[in-house]
Amino acid sequence: KTVETSITFGAVYGNSPNVTITGLVVEKYANPAQHGAIDNRYNNSDAGGENWVIAGNEVRLNHGVGIKVGKNARVEGNNVHHNGQLGIGAVGSGSRFESNEIAYNGQIPFWVDWERGGTKFAKTTNIQLIDNYVHHNDGPGLWADLSAKDMLFADNTVIGNSKAGIYYEISYDAVIRDNYLEGNGFGFDAWLWGGGIVISSSPNVEIYGNTVVNNGDGIGAVEQDRSGDPAPYVPLVISNLYVHHNTVTMSQGVTGVAQDVGNKAVFTSRNNRWENNTYHVGSGNRFEWDNRQISYDVWRGYGLN
Repeated sequence: KTVETSITFGAVYGNSPNVTITGLVVEKYANPAQHGAIDNRYNNSDAGGENWVIAGNEVRLNHGVGIKVGKNARVEGNNVHHNGQLGIGAVGSGSRFESNEIAYNGQIPFWVDWERGGTKFAKTTNIQLIDNYVHHNDGPGLWADLSAKDMLFADNTVIGNSKAGIYYEISYDAVIRDNYLEGNGFGFDAWLWGGGIVISSSPNVEIYGNTVVNNGDGIGAVEQDRSGDPAPYVPLVISNLYVHHNTVTMSQGVTGVAQDVGNKAVFTSRNNRWENNTYHVGSGNRFEWDNRQISYDVWRGYGLN
């Protein structure tokens, strides 16, 4: 048999500005976790080299992250697949990720709740994720964490990821619109965690125009005590959540809001609204509110729809 090993840290990395990388196949580099085989953060800073364009590449079979960027990058039209930890990651601000295929990443058993799957965006601001095809990653598909702020998830197709399709965790101020999410979350679908869309202890999120089909759960918001995590803007609670004009199809699981902090304010006084959604659900109690699973009629009785 042939046994291959890699020792080179990465393919293209540095912190010079205005670099374009296009038309390459980048494979089998020994980049460690949280570093990209293509990476514009030579010193691992949150900024790195600004204004990189990474377009039209195939990035595969690398140990850590396929592509990771800092500030003001454009990552477009890449095929990022079968990488060990993540397909794409980012820190910093102002980057746009458009029309990438991100598939079969998370090949190495890094702890998934730490960081494994399709993508992860941590401590970012003003990130746009548009028209990406994110499928069959071992972990969340599109994942933001650690005080991400002002994110847009629009027109993405997110299918068959083992955890949540779109996962917005301890972060702020997102719009999640017009995405198609199917078959996600069956690797861990307990207590709303298997949702096509999951919001975790994050305020000011609007979710609309999405089609959510047969995921482990539907659309879920979970409030837990995250007081030990950084909260640079406002407290990390579910507040001002606005879920409207989505279509949710479920044959199992639940849609709604859950908490384990011993405080029902998430249901009563934080301006959390569900309006004008369309549901196609199987029999049973497919909704979660007020610390219990309930039927559609009871859900509507709370003024939710």
